Amino acid sequence: MLTTTTNTDLLSRIRNASPRSRQFVLQSLINEFIEETNFAPLPITNAEGTFVGTFYPDQQRKLGPPSTMTSAEAAEVLRRLKTPEDSVTLEEFIKLLDAEIVRLRAERPVTPPKS
Repeated sequence: MLTTTTNTDLLSRIRNASPRSRQFVLQSLINEFIEETNFAPLPITNAEGTFVGTFYPDQQRKLGPPSTMTSAEAAEVLRRLKTPEDSVTLEEFIKLLDAEIVRLRAERPVTPPKS
């Protein structure tokens, strides 16, 4: 119950702040969020939980730690870089894309805000 009260109090204070103060808070939070999520896209929902769009940070993702690819995986990546015309079939691309969507949704499920 304390969290709900605290969240409500915090939102009330932000809503009652000057436009300049709200802008400062929003920019600060967005900058922290972008850093924490390594510039990943963020699905946006309305109060009812309906998807309304996606926030895409206007910066490149930062490189993370070195990957743990096997030598065979690394060789395949190099092959695909050298031969973009023969890198992946459309069917394989769709399967890879679907798998990545599932992974991202599991990593960051979209939940509507509590009112």
